[in-house]
Amino acid sequence: MVAESIADPLTTIINNCIRKYNFPKAWKDARISPIPKVDQLKSEEHFHPISVIPTPSKLFEKLVLFQMTIFILYKVFVLLVTESLASNDGRSPCGSAYFVSPDAVFCQRVAEKLKR
Repeated sequence: MVAESIADPLTTIINNCIRKYNFPKAWKDARISPIPKVDQLKSEEHFHPISVIPTPSKLFEKLVLFQMTIFILYKVFVLLVTESLASNDGRSPCGSAYFVSPDAVFCQRVAEKLKR
């Protein structure tokens, strides 16, 4: 399948872009396609411009958004828990003696909800 053959190289490219703070120039170029607004086309005003950006650009944007969302949700969760524990003299907001900190399971659940 095509997806399996390009997944590793595309992952490497995207990871390098993130690591080096570089976004490929070719991914920034959009192709403008005129879409007719009306049946009788008489002038340029009767067209609606639609920009088509490269697929890797869209994928890159979605992946970065996804990673940033998970990071922010994790930080907000930790902040809320820290403030809650501080306001309860170190006791758990649930009243139990122990509090389980967020981990990969939490992030995985968030990721599953974001995919929906």
